[in-house]
Amino acid sequence: MRILISSANMGGTEKNLFVPQAGPHAVDFVCFNDTNFPSREASFTPRMTAKIPKMLSWELRPGYDLYVWIDFYFNIGRSDVAAWFVNNLGDAEAIFFRHPHRKTILQEVEFIQCASKNGNDPISGKVRGENLTWQVRRYLADPDFTDDRLFSCGCFAYTKKMVENKYDNPMREWFFQT
Repeated sequence: MRILISSANMGGTEKNLFVPQAGPHAVDFVCFNDTNFPSREASFTPRMTAKIPKMLSWELRPGYDLYVWIDFYFNIGRSDVAAWFVNNLGDAEAIFFRHPHRKTILQEVEFIQCASKNGNDPISGKVRGENLTWQVRRYLADPDFTDDRLFSCGCFAYTKKMVENKYDNPMREWFFQT
């Protein structure tokens, strides 16, 4: 099994800590940054530029069986991270972690709105100018959608099978929604 572990640090200078992975799998690591990935500064903020490799690594680096995303602020300090994902994936096409503090998308939007009103710059700066209420209303208006889970997407993995259909590709759709 070929595994790509990726991260991004757009506009930053810090080094990401990565421990080579042990086990039977071929594991490559890439940290997308200003030296190996176009900054897109005329059209995207560094935060949005980092969403491209986060959600579209399968297009940027094709040929892997499993794609693992780990946000830059996490340190990959263990040699068994890739093996953990493989062992816990089972027959599923992806692994995501539930959000530790909120359970629904609506709760997340309410949290962001409250934080923005209270002047919480790290949160309000991420979504300044975004019409999150309109977007969430669209989701909630869909009779086939149930707002019963919220994921924390700083770390997740998905298989090549999940992204091979160009018409029904959740990672591409996630990028479009972002």
